[in-house]
Amino acid sequence: MSRRNSASNVTGAKAPAATASAARFHTLSAPRKPLAPSDRTAIIAQLRREVVARFERQTGSAVMVIPVGSGGLRALEAARNPPTQPVCRTAAAESVCVDSWRAHLEELRNSLRPHWHRCDNEKWCGVVPVTVHGTLVGVCRLVCEGDKARGAFQREVELLAGLVENFTADMRSRRDAGAVAAVTSEPRQPLECPTEETRPSTTKTRHPQVRRAVRIIEHRAREPQLNVGAIARELGMNATYLAHVFHEETGVRMSHFIAQRRIEIAKSLLETTNWQIKRIAFESGHGNANWFSHVFRKHTSETPRAYRNHAIQRGARS
Repeated sequence: MSRRNSASNVTGAKAPAATASAARFHTLSAPRKPLAPSDRTAIIAQLRREVVARFERQTGSAVMVIPVGSGGLRALEAARNPPTQPVCRTAAAESVCVDSWRAHLEELRNSLRPHWHRCDNEKWCGVVPVTVHGTLVGVCRLVCEGDKARGAFQREVELLAGLVENFTADMRSRRDAGAVAAVTSEPRQPLECPTEETRPSTTKTRHPQVRRAVRIIEHRAREPQLNVGAIARELGMNATYLAHVFHEETGVRMSHFIAQRRIEIAKSLLETTNWQIKRIAFESGHGNANWFSHVFRKHTSETPRAYRNHAIQRGARS
């Protein structure tokens, strides 16, 4: 079977290949010095704990991590059979599966970018390279049955690419500090699930972008256009990945935190002003008074007007 490859396609499969468009996977700059074997081992071990485990919890899809030694892609090309994903176990030695893996390797030679296709065995197959300072240290391979929707598989590839991108940026910083092996021996632990009183703060999360997101929400929740997508664009991140890591770090969905912050603003205005409900809706980041009343009741179990009346009664009793 002949295959032709370009920077964004792996052809010869059942359907045209596609590059994970929404996930901006950046090839890092040239390495300052070669990675030691111990560094590669530590990075791959941390990748499995910090990226693969999170991804599999989020999606239910299994990811295979294929370490790449100092021989680079040549060592993978020299292997007789491709690395076997559980989904592909019965067909791993078939020529179709072998050809599909070879096509992935050719695509990686052309460009170290995530890509995916549907193979002749009617399965979705995606690959995300893992580079640190320009050195390829591993490949994440994601395979799903063909009955999964095309869009759903693409979103999974994009999420995986976003997780890997953030991970490699962390590894670059750690290596610059000369502490890859030391840092990677201590996996990050998720925070306790916050309550109304212990909602996320800039001091309770270790992820710098999550801290920035929390600060943006705290200070700009009054802006009706503020949402997960807008914050992700401001931070230069993939929205799916940002929402995922925000939840992992804080235990709260990012969209819920934005809504909760707006409700807190609305409560304060209801208690301290005599403004009309319509104005409070606008001042708390809700563009529509009817929608504001719906969201407020969902969060507090009472309407804005009832909440104000109860606040007045509490004030009179005190």
